[in-house]
Amino acid sequence: MGLPKKKNLCVLCASVVSFWACAKGVQFEGLAAAQQTGGPKVVFDLLHKPLPEIPFPNDLATRPDPTSRTGLRINASLIAPTQLEKNVRGLLDTLDGFGTFAPITVAFDQDL
Repeated sequence: MGLPKKKNLCVLCASVVSFWACAKGVQFEGLAAAQQTGGPKVVFDLLHKPLPEIPFPNDLATRPDPTSRTGLRINASLIAPTQLEKNVRGLLDTLDGFGTFAPITVAFDQDL
């Protein structure tokens, strides 16, 4: 008998927290104000050509696809200067995610 009451209390608490978090007029201020110290910044440019400059792997480089196991597909531009690069990007678009042991790349605008 004690379990349903605890479950109901947990659901009630989660509901109250959810409604409070989504209330209009409430703004998240963060943990602390960011300070510009002149250090390196992560390069993040979605409009860069021929490919966006973003940390990789990144879900922003995917598109929804209900036929894949992950529900996502890599979304690489097929506009390329050479046929070889166009073919590679076409094959990249058939992937349904990133490799488990794939490297992570992050570019910075200055030396670390």
